[in-house]
Amino acid sequence: MKLSDLLFLEIADEGGRRLGHLIDLRCEPKPQTNEADIREFVYGYGGLAERLGLKRVVRERISWESVRKIHAGILIVSPTEKGKTRSAR
Repeated sequence: MKLSDLLFLEIADEGGRRLGHLIDLRCEPKPQTNEADIREFVYGYGGLAERLGLKRVVRERISWESVRKIHAGILIVSPTEKGKTRSAR
């Protein structure tokens, strides 16, 4: 799967609550291998505004570690992780 395949996927928690769509990915580069690890993603309307440079978002980011699976075009995240991993940069 390519990173571009993840963009605009719907995001829901394991309980089925829909959170929005994946707007942007934040990665940490590995200079020695020319690769990168996904660290977090930005989602929802606030995420789109952040991507366009209109505002900084605090609550619509989720750590990549909270992702449980991708099923039927939906990115499923852990509801317990979601609140802990939101942050502003």
